[in-house]
Amino acid sequence: MAPSLVRRLVFTSVVLTGLVSCSGDGGGGGSVSLATVGTWKAITPAPLSTRVFPASAWTGAELFVWGGRPCTPGKCEDESVEPFTDGATYDPVADTWKALPAAPLSGRAGAAALWTGTEVLVWGGSGPNKLTRTDGAAFNPSTAAWRPLATSPFVTSTMGRVWTGKEMLAFGSAAATPERVDGAAYDPAADAWRPIKSPPLSARSFVSGEWTGTEAVFWGGLASDLTYLADGALYNPATDSWRPMAKSPLSARGTRAVWTGKELLFWGGEGQGGDGEQAAFADGASFDPRTDTWRRLPAAPISARRGAVIEWTGTEMVVWGGAPAAGPVFLGNGAAYDPATKLWRRIARTDPRFVPAGHWTGKDLLVWGGLQTNADASNADPSVSGARFSL
Repeated sequence: MAPSLVRRLVFTSVVLTGLVSCSGDGGGGGSVSLATVGTWKAITPAPLSTRVFPASAWTGAELFVWGGRPCTPGKCEDESVEPFTDGATYDPVADTWKALPAAPLSGRAGAAALWTGTEVLVWGGSGPNKLTRTDGAAFNPSTAAWRPLATSPFVTSTMGRVWTGKEMLAFGSAAATPERVDGAAYDPAADAWRPIKSPPLSARSFVSGEWTGTEAVFWGGLASDLTYLADGALYNPATDSWRPMAKSPLSARGTRAVWTGKELLFWGGEGQGGDGEQAAFADGASFDPRTDTWRRLPAAPISARRGAVIEWTGTEMVVWGGAPAAGPVFLGNGAAYDPATKLWRRIARTDPRFVPAGHWTGKDLLVWGGLQTNADASNADPSVSGARFSL
């Protein structure tokens, strides 16, 4: 999302009825079923202070939440404050939260949280006044213990982090050459970093990063001059080599991608409109890394948005929540896209939320925290509540 949480927000909506046949540019025929599916259920509120941009991950049994920037009603954009150093885990079976033990890390917001199968790796992020953090720690839920990660080779961290099944791929730059991006891989078994070939990409934040099983894919993001980007590249750790991605049919933006097992799906996000102002998008595309080709997705039955939860269920991409381009009125609707049938279907509504933590558990979509519109729709208020969505 953009540097500002709620800058210039306006409320927009799309009202559709019936069954609409749609075709995405180059994407083949597709249909939008407007039958609403799924149910929401509130979860127990977390024993945490309100915050934005915490590190979060699904461990296979619990939702992990740690850190984040303090956020009080009407004051969520103050980046000078010291971020939190506490956290908690949520057990959806018992509907209970448990506080995390103290971490060997300074407070930060926007850190990566990657589940390895045994540990949550927390790395990077930013402290007060956007001070970059380049250290990290691992939390083991089985032992309820933290351990610090070996010192990383970076002075600043600038772009995506991806778990490959063996290593965390991370990128940063040296203080003397902030425009240069260097890469390294962290092996938690050896607690060691190794250098990797520098990516053929400029420094950026808010980049989409996903693992395909053989390659890490990075696309889009926000440059240091606050312009959005539309290029990307794929990294193969087995050969320590990069290859550029074909030109995307999507405009420059920051968004989230999901891996289906065959292709990457991108939808929505934010960038600059034709007038240079902040814009939200309602289009999407898929990328096939085997053929290095893109195709547009059929039109979705929901309006343009940024800061939405986007997750893969095993058969569908679920998009929920977020906000339009401007104004503190957020969205509580969503849709699910099945790439096998090229079919969209609307999902049930619940309380609107912007930039929450969201994870698919294998059974439900867990959503926690983020921002909600206040009672008179004049500003955004933080939340420690959450909900679970079942299809």
